[in-house]
Amino acid sequence: MLGCQAAFCRARLLPALILSCLWIAPATLLGTRADAQTAQAAAPNEWSAWVFARAGAGWRLAAESATGVSAQSLVGLSAGAAASRGMAFGMLRAAYNERLSFDTPDSGVQDYAALAGVRSRGDHLIVTSAAGFAVATPIGGDNGLNSLHPDRQLAVAYDVSAHADRRFGGIAFSLSGVVGPARVRYVALSLDAELGRFRTR
Repeated sequence: MLGCQAAFCRARLLPALILSCLWIAPATLLGTRADAQTAQAAAPNEWSAWVFARAGAGWRLAAESATGVSAQSLVGLSAGAAASRGMAFGMLRAAYNERLSFDTPDSGVQDYAALAGVRSRGDHLIVTSAAGFAVATPIGGDNGLNSLHPDRQLAVAYDVSAHADRRFGGIAFSLSGVVGPARVRYVALSLDAELGRFRTR
């Protein structure tokens, strides 16, 4: 009698156990996939923030009455801080670009800029593009940087960079400059070293 009851219980419980397993497994897989998709969707909105230092070469486009427009070669150093979230990007930049020559007066541009723009999608290889405003001061001359009354100019600044980053550091190649009056406009190419917290998955 007991053997018959045990067999009956097994016959009733085994299908129920199998059905429960068949329901729990897909539900678990679906929940795991949903969590992964949620994390993946949230990742592009994470913050990235870093500081950078640059060194490179620049050219100052100075207008002259006799020859039209002349280009002066410059050596540039700059530094700043940048941050991004999603595709939004912002930067603060200080740059110093000067002509290195022993037989001519000092010449170049110093500027402080605030820029905003966009960044490409991705984590380790990205491109940023930004524009904004700069307070630029010519180096040298009667109203230059070291004079009593420096001729500071409000101008448009721009910055385009290609970045290769890991979690806490990276490098970048940048095209930057200022568009404005002849005494302060320039364009520069530079190599960047970056240190900060970069978005990773």
